[in-house]
Amino acid sequence: MNRKSLTFLLLLLFFTGLSASAQYVKDGYAGKLSYFIGDTAEIFIGGSGTYGNVPLFLFDALSRKVDSVSVNINPQLPVNASPWKDGFGYSLTFKFIIPNLPSGLYSFDKKIFFIIKSRSVKKISIVYPSNTINAYNGAGGKSLYNFNSTNLARAQIVSFLRPWDVKTFHGSAADCNGILTWLLTQPDIDYKLISDMDLDDYSEIAGSQIIMLIGHSEYWTRPARRNFDRFVNNGGNAMVLSGNTMWWQVRYTNDRTGLICYRSSITDSVVDSLKTITWPSTILNYPVLGSIGCDWPHGAYGVLNPHGWNGYKIVNPNSPILAGTGLQSGDTLSCKSGEYDGVPLSGFNQNGVPIIDEGALGFCKIELIGYDYGKLPSDVVVAKSYGTFIVFRKTIHSGIVVNTAFNEFTSNAPDSATYVAYPGGFGGKDSLKIKRICRNTIDLLLSGRNLFSGADTCSIINEIDSPIGSEARINIFPIPSSNQVHVDIDARKIGDIEILVADLNGRLVMEKQITNVESTVVELNFDGESSGLYLLRIKT
Repeated sequence: MNRKSLTFLLLLLFFTGLSASAQYVKDGYAGKLSYFIGDTAEIFIGGSGTYGNVPLFLFDALSRKVDSVSVNINPQLPVNASPWKDGFGYSLTFKFIIPNLPSGLYSFDKKIFFIIKSRSVKKISIVYPSNTINAYNGAGGKSLYNFNSTNLARAQIVSFLRPWDVKTFHGSAADCNGILTWLLTQPDIDYKLISDMDLDDYSEIAGSQIIMLIGHSEYWTRPARRNFDRFVNNGGNAMVLSGNTMWWQVRYTNDRTGLICYRSSITDSVVDSLKTITWPSTILNYPVLGSIGCDWPHGAYGVLNPHGWNGYKIVNPNSPILAGTGLQSGDTLSCKSGEYDGVPLSGFNQNGVPIIDEGALGFCKIELIGYDYGKLPSDVVVAKSYGTFIVFRKTIHSGIVVNTAFNEFTSNAPDSATYVAYPGGFGGKDSLKIKRICRNTIDLLLSGRNLFSGADTCSIINEIDSPIGSEARINIFPIPSSNQVHVDIDARKIGDIEILVADLNGRLVMEKQITNVESTVVELNFDGESSGLYLLRIKT
């Protein structure tokens, strides 16, 4: 009898030890979004009581324990009057030197999250949508949304220095979980994870072959968008495994601990180009279509439309991206999505399949792989929008962009009425096909093979006779443009050139000097210039 009682007691202590930190840690946060190996992270914990020498485990995205510390934990409450804006102000619990671990998403007690980055160049740079997660986070009383803000009055600034609330964890953050856990089972894929804020620094992605957007990548700064475009225009490839992508322009507070989004051009008093409003707004002069080929106004809501298939109807089964999936024309790639992005359309073929308006985009090659009906806020009965799965190349020298265009593609969230989340690509019935699509795309892009169903050739848009030699080719796109024009120059052995832009009154608008030209893409930014006709001159 005594032996059995002793055995029971030992088992009880064993299981209690495994979950010790879970019952002692109420919430917490790290001092920064991301760290390099060897950096010192500051960790702030609010305890459920006062406890000494609590074993606190560090987990990877697969919930594997990779490190541990012993800490003293005390109860803490927010000290700032507006904790959603100014942060919780917890006292420092402990400092932690980032160990030598692979780049990825890590957490203490699955509650205190941060990214470990890599100083080494990796083939793939994956951007974690930390801005979106913070925007939806209602910890401290408010988010950037009314639905989870006190008095249904959203904030205009939200701090990164606060815990993640439960709704955020099972919503926006969960949209990334599927691919992050899958990548840990693919040891041959060479990648690193960075935050949205890291993307403001081009060196974080320089040297990679692919930039990958995952989850719900909705909130973007202007420097981050510039860096994304620079990467692709200079030959880097992109995998946009996200929906409602690049919807809001945001900026950070001066100390980079807060995210600013007024959602109003009137109340936001900065210059027009930096106003925190939707990117398709004409006042920003920076359309999303030129970066990723799709935008939310052309796609809109997904599962709210009764006419759709909760996934993509396949129209291009010969796409190399679909190899090994078994998908045929007319099949549905099942994946529930709350929001879609879509391309501009010029019409429909005899089978009702959307036709991409290639002239509106000005890309040199684009293909539609699949589509679903979307639902605009104004729709009542008839579907007026379309989510579109596309692959395109902007110019002969740019990289290839694959855009799946829905925001649960990389999710494995539970299909629960409690949270606005769906099983998504990595959690639904077609998860094996979704994983195959991801693997195909990565392998094709890294190997430089063709991602189009036909030949990977570009019909040169706006190609002009070269004034600088028979070996030079110049492509100006898009025309017309709202604010950005790219000059794609393939000018072997030419040397230095000068680009001059003037209006019809002869006023010099801009001048660029470029040295040692062989091939390059020059970005001309017309922010602040009036609509009209401009003259461009290129000379040696």
